[in-house]
Amino acid sequence: MQLASIRMLPVSLPLKQPFTSAHEQLADRHVTLVQITTTDGLMATGELEAFDNPGYNTEMQASEAQVIRGFLVPPLKRNRDISSLNPDDLWPDVSGHRMAKAAVEMTLWSLAAQAEHQSLAALLAAEAKTEQRSEIEVGISLGIADLTQQLQRIAAAQAAGYSRIKLKVGGVADIAVINQIRRQFPTIQMIIDGNGAFTENDAAELQQLDALHVDMLEQPLASGDFAGHAQLQRQLKTPICLDEDILDLKDAQLAVLMGSCRAINLKPARVGGFTKALAILDYCQQHHIQCWVGGMVESDLGRYYSQSLARLITLSYPGDVGPASQFFETQVSDRVVKLTDGKLKLPEEAPRLLPAYQKQMMLQENLLG
Repeated sequence: MQLASIRMLPVSLPLKQPFTSAHEQLADRHVTLVQITTTDGLMATGELEAFDNPGYNTEMQASEAQVIRGFLVPPLKRNRDISSLNPDDLWPDVSGHRMAKAAVEMTLWSLAAQAEHQSLAALLAAEAKTEQRSEIEVGISLGIADLTQQLQRIAAAQAAGYSRIKLKVGGVADIAVINQIRRQFPTIQMIIDGNGAFTENDAAELQQLDALHVDMLEQPLASGDFAGHAQLQRQLKTPICLDEDILDLKDAQLAVLMGSCRAINLKPARVGGFTKALAILDYCQQHHIQCWVGGMVESDLGRYYSQSLARLITLSYPGDVGPASQFFETQVSDRVVKLTDGKLKLPEEAPRLLPAYQKQMMLQENLLG
């Protein structure tokens, strides 16, 4: 696969309504589109999913866009014949910067799938030695809100066909809200996402979740506290799911070794792309740790990549990969995805940028020269 061009286009997408987590409140989502073409006419566009601020992790839009330009593109410029999709092979001298690597690596995966005349999901399934589904059940992630607003949101999500909800919380005070929600919706699948808002001193309050039969408690403690999560998991019947903690396979191995969790939210952008995500998934399967695909408030284009991974039959739990129309009024690509009868039927073709965005993209510098 011989590369011909790499271009980058920053875009700003206003949200329908602010999305609030323990980290920050998003009113606009800024992403950078990364488009790569080959000498035989193939084209794929990926998305840099880092946030503007270092709340979720240390990687940010500005820094990771600069890493792509200054450190990830030059090796591809020196050797445009791509024979490996492994970021360790592509960038052996670049440590960290996983979201930057993922933005390029996952785009290369899309190109490789096109070159093989198959869907991205089919290529991922072949690499993982598993099968794919043509349609998937999906969950929805709801930002922090008061009880009245959350009840309205959950009712709307149920009516739209979402099979599972995830509620962002900001601390112990929100447990009372969760109690009220469970009374109103006694059977709905539910995840509680702390985004590191709790401490080990909150264990007694968090034990209330055991009686509420939530599916899992996601990232209750601060990122990097594997020992604290292990201690908390021993005190809870509710499975702990790690998100921000898991940046690579070694983190997953440490979490399993210490007993820090029973599930992992697998975001390919967070761990450096598909190659790394598949390695983590394989390890978790061997050790009976549930994996599911999380979201990054992606555009419709970014959702193509996470939805493709979620199609693997080994990722059966509903992920946060529903239509991007949950967040945005407008699209950046021609990809049409609708939730019908509780299922998301996904197109096989790779998305193309809408003409207005493609025109802007072509005005950007070809970083390969």
